[in-house]
Amino acid sequence: MICPNCSAEFDETTIIVCPYCGYEYMPGAKKEHRKEINQLKEKTQDMRNRSRKAEKAVKTSTNVLVKAALLFLIVFLVVVAVAVVQKMMDTPEKRLEAQKDKLSEFEAIYQTGDYAKLWDEVTDYPESYSPTYAKYYNVGKLYDDYVWADQWNYTQAYFYIALRDEYPLEELYADMSYSLKVLATGLKYRDAGYVYGEQYGVDKMLGDMETSVKFYYCLSDEEFDTLLNMYLEMKKADEYEYDHEDEYPEGSQKESEKIKRQMIEYVKDVPARMLEHPVEERIIE
Repeated sequence: MICPNCSAEFDETTIIVCPYCGYEYMPGAKKEHRKEINQLKEKTQDMRNRSRKAEKAVKTSTNVLVKAALLFLIVFLVVVAVAVVQKMMDTPEKRLEAQKDKLSEFEAIYQTGDYAKLWDEVTDYPESYSPTYAKYYNVGKLYDDYVWADQWNYTQAYFYIALRDEYPLEELYADMSYSLKVLATGLKYRDAGYVYGEQYGVDKMLGDMETSVKFYYCLSDEEFDTLLNMYLEMKKADEYEYDHEDEYPEGSQKESEKIKRQMIEYVKDVPARMLEHPVEERIIE
């Protein structure tokens, strides 16, 4: 191509401006301009395609969310409907019948003397805290506490003998107090007149707990009775002091603390007896 302005030759397919004089070559410029326009059109179309895809994805996600919401609503309504129907069917007569069945089940276990099973069944039943089942709850709970205290007595007796070391009286009192608490609970039911009919089970637990305390801590009948009475007096004083806290200035000695010190002093000879008569020897006898 010859430049119209300076007559220089150049390639019209690659040049849009004369490299010699700067004259703009119109055919080449038009080609370049069209090329730019086409590229712009392609980019615009690509953006439109992407926009359509994004819009379609949003619509799809929205549809999924709507369907999920509808499904949840349907499930919720079904659950509510079932609950309403069950409530309508759960008449007072049916509840009473179910209550009678559960009482019969608990009573059958109670009569066998299997209080461990009774406690398991009671604790698995949601309504066991109701006064309706107080007999079985009281006996089951007392048995569970008794088993724990008896095992504690056994463990502490062996532990002390094995160490052949000093048995601090404060520690001894604390160990014995677990059993005394069980006894106090059982006596509370007895003093109330066994209002729920739990006499047989409670009396058995009281007897077993008494045997455990006297055996493992080498107590005579008289010592046991004295110690238990002191504990009951202490708890009574402790309850009064709790209800009348404002009557006791800070630092003043309370009656419950005084009785506790007396109990600790009362059992001061127990460790020596436990050493003199090891529990394993007494079990063999």
